Parts: sequence; C-alpha cells; structure tokens
Amino acid sequence: MLLLASIVGLVFILASIIGVIFGQWGWMIGVSLGTLVELLNLFFLYKGSEMALKNSKTALFLTMYFVRMMLYAGGLILLVLLQFTWKVSVFNNSFWGYLIGITPMQLVVIIVMARSGKSPLDIAKKEEN
Repeated sequence: MLLLASIVGLVFILASIIGVIFGQWGWMIGVSLGTLVELLNLFFLYKGSEMALKNSKTALFLTMYFVRMMLYAGGLILLVLLQFTWKVSVFNNSFWGYLIGITPMQLVVIIVMARSGKSPLDIAKKEEN
C-alpha cells in the first residue's frame, strides 16, 4: 500500500511542477506536504492496527487514530497560517495543494487494490499463517 501511495504521490508532485514553472511554489509545497502526511497516515494506520490486534489493546488503536488526525490537522493549520494569516508569498496556493495531496490518495490505493482482487483482510490472514 505504501509503495502504491508513494507512486501516486510522486505523480502528483511531478504534476505540481507545472506551478513552479509559473512561479507558484505553493502548489508543490502543498502537494509534497500532503503526500508526506498521507504516507505517514497510511503507515500509522497499518502499524497501529497491527499492534492493536496483536496486543488486543483498543486504546493503542485510538491513540494511533488521534495521531493520524493530528497530522492532518497540523499540516492544514500550518499551511493556513502561512498562506492566509502570515501571507508568506512562497506559500500561495499551498493550502489547495495540500488538499490535492491528501484527498485522492486513499481512493486511488483502494481502487487499485480492488481491481487486483486484493483485500487488506486477505493480506492480514496470509501474514498470520
């Protein structure tokens, strides 16, 4: 999943280079930060779920969930402050780039896995055996 998400993120980052050509660095900054946050979220989702299932501790799963949500919110708040409040010119449009970086990533990964006939539950069952 992380490999597929990395490939999708790389494609988005390469597409955001178009903004750099026109002097709009914010698009690439936002997409890059959004991709990084999304990759960290996928990692914490699977590692947190795996550790919670092994240890049978729901508190660990909830903690990882809140860490993931804080990553989303932290990136969003940071870019809102830089773009709209402090008006740092290099961060123009970075908020919108961030949304582009985080929004379609999981959908694309889910679609690719569904088309290949793989399910996260099947993968987890194979690892147990």
